[in-house]
Amino acid sequence: ILEYFDKLDLFSRTPNGPIPMLVVNGHQSCLDPGFIQYINDPNHEWKVCFGMPCTTVLWQVGDASKQNRNLKLEWCQVKS
Repeated sequence: ILEYFDKLDLFSRTPNGPIPMLVVNGHQSCLDPGFIQYINDPNHEWKVCFGMPCTTVLWQVGDASKQNRNLKLEWCQVKS
């Protein structure tokens, strides 16, 4: 998917500019040598944060009941 994003030029790449970031679980499939080489290639570098395997439920961004409630309230207002 990162290669697809790079082909779309989804994130502008400028010298000394921001580097796109990705958060993934630490499952072995994310440690494929091809993936590691791709994210470290200077032509399309990515910052990747690896979490603990099989624990994504513990570190999902924005997955709090209060946030979900507020999102649902806002969503209903937008739809009406």
